[in-house]
Amino acid sequence: MTELLTLGAVAYSPAVVGVWEGMKEYFADSDAPFDFVLYSNYGRLVDALRKGEVDIAWNTNLAYVRAMLQTDNGCRALAMRDIDTVYSTVFVSAAGSGRTGPGAVAGRRLALGSADSAHAAILPLHYLQQAGVDLDTITVIRFNSDLGKHGDTGRSEIDALEAVIAGEADVAAIGIST
Repeated sequence: MTELLTLGAVAYSPAVVGVWEGMKEYFADSDAPFDFVLYSNYGRLVDALRKGEVDIAWNTNLAYVRAMLQTDNGCRALAMRDIDTVYSTVFVSAAGSGRTGPGAVAGRRLALGSADSAHAAILPLHYLQQAGVDLDTITVIRFNSDLGKHGDTGRSEIDALEAVIAGEADVAAIGIST
């Protein structure tokens, strides 16, 4: 009999339970049957992986980097969703604003999602800085409604979009799935 693997994932939404139950059923008769344990945030999941409490961690990109750092590069990626290979961040503003390109963000109010979300907070600032935008000229408005979940729920991105719609922000950074 094949050894049962333990997979850890973050319960960022009630729908996650159904996803992992379906995956567990799909792999039940394979060479890689598993059971899963759900965590409240990626920090706890990375800690569980490091301690050997789970064999596999279904991480975000940021949690993967954290796992690599905490294990002295002692873990490796096994798989990635196809949608993640083309995932990107976009900047959006009100229709008709005429704002185009990174320079249009300078001097504006930028709504960002959770501070620990790569696509909704970390990478947008990185991209702007690489494009030569002086970040000190931007007023950042943060929506940290998804802390610990690395933006997985998308709530903070919705909050950022709503701030643009309400006129409280000029631009929002969101992942393309939002």
